[in-house]
Amino acid sequence: MKGVCQLLKHWLQQPPCRQTIPFTESGYSTIIYYNMKRFFIFLVFLVFCAFAASAQSTAGLSITLEENNGNLTIIKCKGYVKEVVIPSEINGMPVTAIGDYAFAKRDLSSVTIPDSITVIGKGAFAENQIEELILHDNITSLGVGAFAYNKLTKITIGSGITVIPRGCFLINKLRAVDIPESVTAIEDYAFFGNNLSGIAIPGAVAAIGEGAFAGNQITVLTIGSGVEKIGDGAFYNNDLNRVTIPGVVEEVGQRAFNNKPKNNSFAKRVNYYDTHNNLLFSTDDSFDTYYNSQNRQSGTYIYADGAWSLSN
Repeated sequence: MKGVCQLLKHWLQQPPCRQTIPFTESGYSTIIYYNMKRFFIFLVFLVFCAFAASAQSTAGLSITLEENNGNLTIIKCKGYVKEVVIPSEINGMPVTAIGDYAFAKRDLSSVTIPDSITVIGKGAFAENQIEELILHDNITSLGVGAFAYNKLTKITIGSGITVIPRGCFLINKLRAVDIPESVTAIEDYAFFGNNLSGIAIPGAVAAIGEGAFAGNQITVLTIGSGVEKIGDGAFYNNDLNRVTIPGVVEEVGQRAFNNKPKNNSFAKRVNYYDTHNNLLFSTDDSFDTYYNSQNRQSGTYIYADGAWSLSN
């Protein structure tokens, strides 16, 4: 293939043909142009190179590693594959980390991560087609958006994880997830845009970030006893009908629990206040409004017959 390309390149670099053609009846003008044969070969050359590049890009995956103090980090790769099994060691050196964007946009549908991995970088597996994922207990650090924009329906999060970072599992198809007791923080948009129908926040979690669980299908929500801060829109645009919330929550952001409109109704709310401007009652069916009207008491809130109620 190299020889053919060199031959074509040499041919195309030859001086163009000169021909004299009549310009008017009384004279001639000389113009320079490529003859049709050479032009046709040029087109064939372009098609040939495009085909060769395409064949090379789909032939497999070329992975680049970086060594640091006897440990290997996967820093980038080229090519496309559907499945990849990452080895735990290469040439006697352990593979311990996956760098930022190392496997992003590789068309992966399956990945097996070995026990030797402790760190997964920012966007490391973003924009693939991965459907199931096991993050073992040795993994202690996940990067921002590490698995965003995949097709995850099932994940196992190991006990080594303490923070689920911003956008880590954003825009997937998760129907359920068990968050381990080791997790202390769930950052902004961590599980935004999935298909979760229920979620239990462990007691060790102290903060839930902005939009962390927004855009799901959550009906039952249990917030752990350690949660002190819930960010703006943390559970926005869900289908909540049962919320259990502790008394230690100190800060709740705007529209943190606002549901999808019930029965496609957009009727204007009617609010009732006392003379000190405290909300007493509202026809708004959002949990936020009712929760605030109850002075944010702890307990289980239930939505039934078009209204929220507090069950202590």
